[in-house]
Amino acid sequence: MSEEKSYFGLILWMAGFLIGTVLCMFLPESMMLRGVMQLCSLGICVLMGMIWHNEKIYWINGVEFEEALKATSQQRKRFAMRHLKIFLWFAIPYLLFSCLSWALGWSEWIDFSLGTVGVICCALATIPIKLS
Repeated sequence: MSEEKSYFGLILWMAGFLIGTVLCMFLPESMMLRGVMQLCSLGICVLMGMIWHNEKIYWINGVEFEEALKATSQQRKRFAMRHLKIFLWFAIPYLLFSCLSWALGWSEWIDFSLGTVGVICCALATIPIKLS
């Protein structure tokens, strides 16, 4: 990790997320909400992957830059990977479920409800993770 604090990658991710959200408006109506929810669940995984790769764990709420700087590379990677795994364990099955529910013609509100609860549960599951 660089000794210089930078949020450039996070800003790029946020811009990409915003562009992706706008592009979802051009999906067919039956896919629009599903597209946004997939963007959310998979987008968080991409963000966590960026944090893991660049060791920018101070982008995660609750970790200060100075604390991240004092941690070893292995500690930063482990901390970020634990976050990434939690979100991946939800995002991949959710993607498969969403495709199945679309193919079966189920209401997109089922996907929306499951996606919202799933992302919130994942976020709550990361609270106990400590940098060690």
